[in-house]
Amino acid sequence: MEIRLICYSIGMIGKIKDYIKKYNMIEENDRVIVGVSGGIDSVCLLFVLLEVRKEIPFEIVAVHVNHELRGVSADADESFVELLCNEKQVELVKYHVDIRTMAKMNKQTLEEAGRGARQAAFEKTCQEKHGTKIVMAHHKNDNAETMLMNLSRGTGLRGIGGMRPVRGNIIRPFLCVQRSEIEAFAKKNLIAYRIDESNISDDYTRNRIRNHTIPFLEEYVNANAVEHMNETMLQMRGVYEYVTKQVDKEYERCVTDRGMMNINVIDLAKFREMDEILKGPVILKCLTDVAEHVQNITQTNVNTVRALCDNQVGKRIDLPYDMIALREYENVVIRKHGQTEEIPSGMTSLKLKVPGITEIIGSEWKVECTLLDRESDTFTGTELEKVYTKWFDYDIIRDTLEIRTRRSGDIITVDKNGSRQKLKVYFINQKIPSEMRDLIPLVADGNDIVWIPGYRISSAYHVTEDTKHILQIQITGGEEDGRDN
Repeated sequence: MEIRLICYSIGMIGKIKDYIKKYNMIEENDRVIVGVSGGIDSVCLLFVLLEVRKEIPFEIVAVHVNHELRGVSADADESFVELLCNEKQVELVKYHVDIRTMAKMNKQTLEEAGRGARQAAFEKTCQEKHGTKIVMAHHKNDNAETMLMNLSRGTGLRGIGGMRPVRGNIIRPFLCVQRSEIEAFAKKNLIAYRIDESNISDDYTRNRIRNHTIPFLEEYVNANAVEHMNETMLQMRGVYEYVTKQVDKEYERCVTDRGMMNINVIDLAKFREMDEILKGPVILKCLTDVAEHVQNITQTNVNTVRALCDNQVGKRIDLPYDMIALREYENVVIRKHGQTEEIPSGMTSLKLKVPGITEIIGSEWKVECTLLDRESDTFTGTELEKVYTKWFDYDIIRDTLEIRTRRSGDIITVDKNGSRQKLKVYFINQKIPSEMRDLIPLVADGNDIVWIPGYRISSAYHVTEDTKHILQIQITGGEEDGRDN
């Protein structure tokens, strides 16, 4: 079977080329991985990429996944794709996956299992073939279907925005065209393709939206429904990006993120000052940070934590991923269950190597101590804005420094006049929840607390004009904290 491209629809090709340039999707010498099922969308995508390659030199590797669901028909799809790639001299990587068995093992629908198998195949090929981009054939109709599914199942701003043209190394150059344009392109250029009969069936949710909901909207509501939905999604992506920036700012202002302990503390006084529309997203960010997952954290979980903000002290709730949220003082603390029993063994007391690197046993954290000479080393003090990197007057350090948790008799100097407080009093004054106090790492000089990472350094150890030797302490290994203490 010979597959030929007779001529090109300049309109669609030009539109896609402009779209690729707008989002900088493909660059010179890229190696793109493209899924080719044999259907009209993926086959036309391959033809378009071959045309784009005439202007931008890059390599193409095709991937075909046989789901083993349609027997002889699926094998015919595979043979068709193999013939097409041979004709166009495109490297092809083929996979066979028993989707029915996979779905049963993972308790998924066939649709979910198939999507997961394809994603895994694309990522595997991208890694093994040193790919730089993964190209998907989703178009405007697909995006409209996605938005309707998200809206129907419940979603936030991100879900209303649908699929993005670029997400990481995944690009979607067809998001600027509708299915009708692709069909016209294939017809005009005599492009052969396979028809997947499962796309006609109403067994899958997306198919029901594709075959019934979208046509109903176009016939009885507005013929340009798909176009209008895509315009709305574009606007919502902009709104989402703006709101995300505001959420990050409010998170920085209202939430203490103890990176070494994976605990988030919401300052309720500041939280109450926040615009209502940002409160939910800030709580969601807290939950996903502690859980280190996004999936399965719902709006219901967010609403439950919001209600906790108005409950009495001592109230607590259970959350997904073994999390707990509790109200204490004017804070809401979000942490994992049993967090207080999970202190790294090396955190209870460990001498610091000065100079040198000290690894904290039972964690990924490291403490690096560096000695700087005031006269010979450059030190301006501007670096003090860096979190988890601080500078101290080494001339006044008496005992061997250690990193540990609190002990009876610990004190900290809280102002330039030398006023000292018991560490317990400092914690109480700062409204630090009691369950966190035994978790907080301390850099100590005997019973003098030199630094409470994430909170403050002792005023007694500040670098002054009289300091001759400076000790730089840098803690690394966990998530970056955005604070300045």
